[in-house]
Amino acid sequence: MVFSSIGFIFIFFPLFLFSYYKVPETYRNIVLFVGSLVFYLFGSYGHPEYIGLFVASIVLNYFFGLLLRIKKHTW
Repeated sequence: MVFSSIGFIFIFFPLFLFSYYKVPETYRNIVLFVGSLVFYLFGSYGHPEYIGLFVASIVLNYFFGLLLRIKKHTW
């Protein structure tokens, strides 16, 4: 899916924004995560097997970010 496509502008983006602002603030990061996965799934053009790689990258980057935060306090 391309940002300038009709499907993104008139279907995905409005539904995503609506769901983002309708959930309580504590669940908004989950909505962002799921929305990103759905966007990537539709953008992969029939290659959903890469979703696992995408999730693994997200998890690794999250833990590296936590590690950097811990290291920052020890510098």
